[in-house]
Amino acid sequence: MYTFVAESMSAEQVCVERILGELWQAGDSRLLDVHQAMEQDAVLGPRLDHAVVSAGAGGGTWQALQLVRQLFVAGITQTGGFDLDQAGRDALVEGWVARLRQRSELITVLVVLSEFDAEALPIQLEGNLVLDELTDEEIGVALTLGGSSSLWPGSTFVGRTMGMRTSYESELFVDAVPPEDQDRDVAAREAAFEEAMLLLLALRLFKASPVGQRGSFTYGGANATSVSGSLNTRLWPPSQPYFLTAGETVEFSSFWKLVRSVHGKRVIAPALRRFGYAADRSRPDDEIVDLLIAAESLFLTDTGRERDRGEMRFRLSIRVSSLLGSTPEERMRLAAFMRKAYDVRSTIVHGGDIRVGDIPTLADESPTVESFADELEEILRRSLKVAISRVASGEGFPPNWDELLFRATAS
Repeated sequence: MYTFVAESMSAEQVCVERILGELWQAGDSRLLDVHQAMEQDAVLGPRLDHAVVSAGAGGGTWQALQLVRQLFVAGITQTGGFDLDQAGRDALVEGWVARLRQRSELITVLVVLSEFDAEALPIQLEGNLVLDELTDEEIGVALTLGGSSSLWPGSTFVGRTMGMRTSYESELFVDAVPPEDQDRDVAAREAAFEEAMLLLLALRLFKASPVGQRGSFTYGGANATSVSGSLNTRLWPPSQPYFLTAGETVEFSSFWKLVRSVHGKRVIAPALRRFGYAADRSRPDDEIVDLLIAAESLFLTDTGRERDRGEMRFRLSIRVSSLLGSTPEERMRLAAFMRKAYDVRSTIVHGGDIRVGDIPTLADESPTVESFADELEEILRRSLKVAISRVASGEGFPPNWDELLFRATAS
């Protein structure tokens, strides 16, 4: 834990604000020269005294004095005072001009994670995605959006907080954003958020965990300005039980590529979606229903005919055991587990009460509804991993179930 304190303007920044205002009012020739150069700039000139906006971050009127203030404040922030050598001044001005001339603004989409940590950060992933700790600026944004638990005014205890970060470019316009560009920007933002949500699902699929999201927000620029989004009020949990080691990070990066390449395939998408629904459920009975729907989507794609539906319980149990079981004993346990699981699902959806004796288990200990849901989740996790790997490699899914069954029986 560390203390996050809201920053106020430094004495140097207050001094710059006052002096620049006085010089501007007095018509200082140096500031007038800067103003004239800005007006003559082909890109910057048309933007002065107009609203410069993007669909992703909004905007506001660009006034010359405010833009010059940004330059001086950046210099003070960089040096901690007023001492800046010629090379530093040149680099500062060059960067300032480049930012004012940019044709688009970088919009960051950030999904804040709960109960997640990793040994090596940041984790750069395919698809312009990063798993990383939130920056101070991002934590400041989170506090303004409601993710705070203040102990006294102006100060908040903040734990180590992780998030999934991605971004896209939002074009800048003068005065208004054309409707067609606004639609394109909305589509880009939605695609970025969907990619982040797929990454969260991949984390849950990679290994058992309670990792979740506390909310999300978008912001423009490098300093987390122009913010929109929402967060839960209890943003920082006391622990992070989902932990990626350095070795797991390498393995997960490869797994993420597979998930990303096949998640939209017809044979994968419905089961993957239901697995994600189950992970968000707070009640184990609801989770069980979603997991069995995921299992049906994955293992019973050929049972569309009405006469096949009476065999679904049997087919599901045999196919799961054939796919995952490596020994006759394991296949028998899996088949028995899935038969009972199918019966429990029927009891739940028809409003019945689950009796303790009806709850299946793969372990020797006394089962509970919660432990049953966990074991069923692990079976679906293993099954989806096999399916994803087969589809990504071109082998295809489902396999020839009869061939797989007789091969398993012969072994």
